[in-house]
Amino acid sequence: MPTKRFDEVITKAKARRGLPNPAARRLIRVGAQLTQEELAAELGVAQATLARWENGERSPRRESRDSYAALLERLHREVLS
Repeated sequence: MPTKRFDEVITKAKARRGLPNPAARRLIRVGAQLTQEELAAELGVAQATLARWENGERSPRRESRDSYAALLERLHREVLS
């Protein structure tokens, strides 16, 4: 039974649904005492890209969106709570 694959799909769906608005994204990062450079490096994107996501100028796509949402959720849950 493909339970592991189902778990991965559910995790991705939760991440997509859970991407906070741009202002909340910044608040989570700042609250976790991370710089844009640090978070961008972890996500494998340029600092300018992350800045655009936090300013609402752009939205992350596909894998970046999933990774970003999952990282923000984990920071919120494990660092800020």
